[in-house]
Amino acid sequence: MAAVIVITFLVVSVFVKTASESDKEAAEQSDLSEAIENPFENNASSGTLPAAEVGLLPSAPSVAPVEYKVIYSNNAFSPSSLVIKEGDRVTFYNVSGDFLWPASDLHPTHKGYPGSDIKKCGTAEAADIFDACRQMLPGESWSFTFKEAGSWSYHNHLRSSESGVVIVEN
Repeated sequence: MAAVIVITFLVVSVFVKTASESDKEAAEQSDLSEAIENPFENNASSGTLPAAEVGLLPSAPSVAPVEYKVIYSNNAFSPSSLVIKEGDRVTFYNVSGDFLWPASDLHPTHKGYPGSDIKKCGTAEAADIFDACRQMLPGESWSFTFKEAGSWSYHNHLRSSESGVVIVEN
């Protein structure tokens, strides 16, 4: 009789242990499914993922600014129309035998690009305006970084009929 009790005890113990492990695995699977369906549940007030999961999120690719060239020769800009992105830089190269002064339209005030004004030439603000603020000798260059989206016409301040446009997209 003692042998029957021991065998019954062993069978019941194995059954209970197996059942509790199955319940535990099912609970863990349920918790995992719930976390996948609602990753913000633990941080509902902040709307952020737990710190351990942040590294798993894909990040937006960073795009480095691009440098473009505009060549001034034979009394014209080439290309005369250029499409760029915000933050890109345009360098104007004077490869002619004449002087060049690239600047934002409208001639002669140069107020076409936001914040630009010929009156800011020679001030601390000159570095932020679309205006070379001087005559460029043959062989010189001048660069400007476009921070505002829009269509920005420009001209040679020394010969205002020589013009071009930079179209800046978001």
